[in-house]
Amino acid sequence: MQRVRLVILAKSYKQGGYCVAGLNLFNGEWIRLVSSRGHDNAISKYAMDSRSINCLDIVDVDLIEHVPLACQKENFRVYEETGIIKTGKLGLEDVVNEMNLDKPNYIFANSDKYIFARDVKELNRSLLFVKVSNFQVTTKSNFETDKPKFKCSFCYNNTYYVNLSLTDPNFCSLDKVGKVLRSAALVISLPSKAYEDGAFYKFVSSVFPLEEMDGISSKASEYIPTCKIYHVLTPDGEETFYHSSFNIDKFDSLGYTKISDEHLFYQVVSDKAIGDIFYINKEKFEVVSISVEEIF
Repeated sequence: MQRVRLVILAKSYKQGGYCVAGLNLFNGEWIRLVSSRGHDNAISKYAMDSRSINCLDIVDVDLIEHVPLACQKENFRVYEETGIIKTGKLGLEDVVNEMNLDKPNYIFANSDKYIFARDVKELNRSLLFVKVSNFQVTTKSNFETDKPKFKCSFCYNNTYYVNLSLTDPNFCSLDKVGKVLRSAALVISLPSKAYEDGAFYKFVSSVFPLEEMDGISSKASEYIPTCKIYHVLTPDGEETFYHSSFNIDKFDSLGYTKISDEHLFYQVVSDKAIGDIFYINKEKFEVVSISVEEIF
């Protein structure tokens, strides 16, 4: 038996209970709490809600054993007789400043919303605490139930991530849809097992606003295609191209360079930054990521 003191950074929906995780205040390491009673090892709502335990609370927890599963190396089984004891609370500023934010090149190995088993084997963790920009909540129809599925998009390390599942109870709300957080800290997790298609889907379990919510973003009221700017390094030197997944046919007049069978890149001005809005042929576009690729 081991007693640890955590700051709770994730309390998200999971199979009728909660997925609960926090940082060990003694060594800064992640601990995900799992139960032998709840469905899919979820911590019961009673254990959390009856004690009014929420994110940023400091808690003491008795751990029975380390029970890693797949990429979830942080799993520890809770001694449920003593439960989870609230002892204090930290401010968000203290957590962000004192706890080291993770700074990987990509969110779990790539810029997609999932990874496959071969990538999972290379990971030694399933939880990340990262700072992002332009965080936005969206919804997707759920054909199995009448309730919508909540998704989110954001920019991290000059890369745009789209349609990740969102499980934070405070942001799985229709009144958050279409609003933008210009800056936020996110807890992003991987599941304990693959979906039926063999993929491990990334999900955002906690959202911590680092500045107040803006009003309805321009994206919610006006359709603005997003684009990526690539600095393409060729044997002849650096060239800058523009690529958009929307309305490609509108840029035929600008000319393009085909660098692969899958990609057409359209030339634009190179002095743009993420979040910039610019016009081509009276069409408005927003830059969501900038990257460098070497083409030889």
